[in-house]
Amino acid sequence: MALASSPGMCEQGDNGSQTVRRSEFVDDLGGSDFFGTPFVHVIETAFDRRLLCHFLPNDPWLLAFLRRVSVRPGMFLGDENVRTLAVFIQEYCQARVDLGMPEFGATESSLLAEFEKWLATKLDDTRDVAWPTLIAADDPGERNVRAFFSRFEEFLRERGDSLSHSADVPWPP
Repeated sequence: MALASSPGMCEQGDNGSQTVRRSEFVDDLGGSDFFGTPFVHVIETAFDRRLLCHFLPNDPWLLAFLRRVSVRPGMFLGDENVRTLAVFIQEYCQARVDLGMPEFGATESSLLAEFEKWLATKLDDTRDVAWPTLIAADDPGERNVRAFFSRFEEFLRERGDSLSHSADVPWPP
């Protein structure tokens, strides 16, 4: 089966499912290799329909993920602590590496490191610590993931971006 269309497009499939298509040709929907064939993920939708999403290894995923988590962090993480979010991201990156994919999409590889530097400057913190520690120092409460999203959104706005700009990016890749 061969498919081709614009990135992020969804259309109704033959059996009532929706298919997100990429501009690359897909000859084998079950295949996945590092350099060409998109990975295929099946996601259950509300009415037991299936959404087939085709992702390339370098597709961005971080902002789309963070946007979804920001709405209901407890549902994704189990609690609302920034350290839990950091562990989730770290383990998701490790799973991608285990599958032969890069940790982050091509445009996101330095985003968290840049955020960490920005946050340390913003908080006037000279310690050499990771962003979860900086957020925990800024908001020592157990539900401090909201402080992360507030600071991260501020960081993105200064760069001319926003989590809401990732609304059309499918996740999970």
